[in-house]
Amino acid sequence: MTLALVKSLRELPILWRFIALAGGVMAYAYVPAPPASPALGFEYVVWAGLPALLFSIAVLGGPLRFRCFGAIDQLGNISYSAYLLHVPLAHAWINIFPLRLGAWPFLISSIALLYGVSLLNFRYFEQPTMLWLNRLLLGRLSRRPASAI
Repeated sequence: MTLALVKSLRELPILWRFIALAGGVMAYAYVPAPPASPALGFEYVVWAGLPALLFSIAVLGGPLRFRCFGAIDQLGNISYSAYLLHVPLAHAWINIFPLRLGAWPFLISSIALLYGVSLLNFRYFEQPTMLWLNRLLLGRLSRRPASAI
């Protein structure tokens, strides 16, 4: 019901959205996890639902303008490349990386490697392929007779 009310408004004031976002982060960080039991009660609803509700209000209330949106857009662009490449890169990296350095250096370096390779894959393979396919398919559609469409 709250989300329907938020969605029915054109745009929530930016201060409310930032408060909802900050409240979601605080709720996620400080609401204790409920005890493990087969009956999920009110504690579970608060633990799982409150951060989700606050994040939803912040997102559905309108665009949040952050300075880092360029980086977030770039992550969105390379997400499919990262999805395709993360397993092969991890298998290759685990054989190359000196594991005696520990888990955190391995994790950080593998994320950096995945980001770099995915960015190169997006820029030099995925994007040109999409442009080529669009030109090819749109060219075929424009050459069809009007009655065929």
